[in-house]
Amino acid sequence: MVGRSALTYPPRSNRGIALLLVVSVISLLTVVIVQFGRSMRTALVESSHYQDRAVLAAAVQSGTDIGIAVLRADRVGGEVDSLLEPWALIGAESLTILGGDTELQLTIENLDGRLPINGLVPSGGGGEGQGSTPEHLRDMLQRLLLSGRFAIEDEGQAREIVDSLVDWLDSDDNESPYGAESSYYESLEKPYGAANTEVEFIDELLLVKGITAELLYGNDEMSALAEYITVHGDGRQININTAPVELLLALDERLGDMEAELIEAFRREPENEELLADVSWYQTIPGWPGDIVLDQQLLTTGGSFFRIISEAVYRDARMIAETVIRRENEQEMEILSFRID
Repeated sequence: MVGRSALTYPPRSNRGIALLLVVSVISLLTVVIVQFGRSMRTALVESSHYQDRAVLAAAVQSGTDIGIAVLRADRVGGEVDSLLEPWALIGAESLTILGGDTELQLTIENLDGRLPINGLVPSGGGGEGQGSTPEHLRDMLQRLLLSGRFAIEDEGQAREIVDSLVDWLDSDDNESPYGAESSYYESLEKPYGAANTEVEFIDELLLVKGITAELLYGNDEMSALAEYITVHGDGRQININTAPVELLLALDERLGDMEAELIEAFRREPENEELLADVSWYQTIPGWPGDIVLDQQLLTTGGSFFRIISEAVYRDARMIAETVIRRENEQEMEILSFRID
């Protein structure tokens, strides 16, 4: 009798190894598939993110272009700048663009309505420049710092800040009574020298003795000094039509809340727009104290420097572009800085 041929099996140890190998391969494939899925989801999310950024970038650029066009058209209409003009009122309502999916908020500020910090010292190393003298602006800054709106403890601290700013800006190494020159800054744990030249960026002021982030940018209780000063412009005049009333109060120690309310109400009344071409228009306000005459060397009614803030919202994303421009006339518009947050 012929028997059946016997079936042969691999040794048990080999079968175990094969099973482990299959399990390992399956596990590896599972990891690869899971990782691939994650990568695809990440790629889709990133692609969507980049798409949103592209839409927002286009929107804020459009806002900036609109702002520049408005300022150019405004200059054609005259050299006076006030809070009654289209550039100042453009932020009253938001714009809906790109098929209604994107919201754009545009704000334009006249930086000539702020205290020009570089005017605290003579321009060009000795000349007095246009407008007031440096001493006028120093006194004004001192009064502003002591207005109770900022993180300033006392008059001594305010004087230290003013003198230190003067030393930071001037070209010599002569230290003011309460100021600081390079010898002070070089003695710090992380030494550096005084700039001895004009300030180009507001953030640079944090290097100056006495100026803290709390003072410069404010907090929940105190105002930000940065909102009242500017590093742009080589003159020493402030636009009385656009300056914050808190800054105008620092023009003269006799000014108080009543005068501030009179100024603000008058310059926002449309029927007074033509009167705003004269720096002494405040004297025509009914109820204005006759003995208070502001220093006209400190004042102007026009502006050359503007900040355009273009903010766009698309879906859940937001982008802000900040542009500072210098407007010489309706044709010459120079972009001094551009930043996106």
